[in-house]
Amino acid sequence: MTPDTWSCRTPGDADNRALSRPRTGARTRALSRSGARARTRTRTRTRTEETTMKPRTLERSAVLAATPDAVWAVIGDFATLADWHPQLPPSRAEEDGDPEVPGTVRVFAVEGTVVARERLLDHDADARSYRYTLLDPLVLPVHDYVATLAVRPHPDGSEVTWSAVYRSEDDVAAQVESLFGDGTYGTGLAALRARLTSSR
Repeated sequence: MTPDTWSCRTPGDADNRALSRPRTGARTRALSRSGARARTRTRTRTRTEETTMKPRTLERSAVLAATPDAVWAVIGDFATLADWHPQLPPSRAEEDGDPEVPGTVRVFAVEGTVVARERLLDHDADARSYRYTLLDPLVLPVHDYVATLAVRPHPDGSEVTWSAVYRSEDDVAAQVESLFGDGTYGTGLAALRARLTSSR
């Protein structure tokens, strides 16, 4: 027996039951309204999060006194970024992937622990450029991050541009500029300039 059932009847029970019986329809409507409000709040939070995830750009460049072919010979291998970048841990192609084939993943590891992974999107040796995207684990909470490393002819030799497009919250953008823009892109290009200058 449950509170919603009745086992005995006395005069007036019909009226009592009418007053005491749970109003199933009203309760259902109330729960439905409550659920709708909860869904609305969830959708509102989702829309708010989406609107704060703004599209952004990031770019660093350097002019080098070296031919585009000479520069590309150093930076064109997707798998060996850490060979010329002094601030990055050792890198390699995952599962012996081809560094010129889209889909290849390069991994960075510290004492055997993978700390970053990036997937090659396209590699164009003729245009001296490649694009890649970030995979888990992410260093910063960014979305749709696509970076490009490219070499172009320049009157003084060549220009290397390292750029990216991505989405993030406002408070993350400054961290991206500092960590990726200055710490990775800027530091790498400065090291590349020093390397090619010293080899002349």
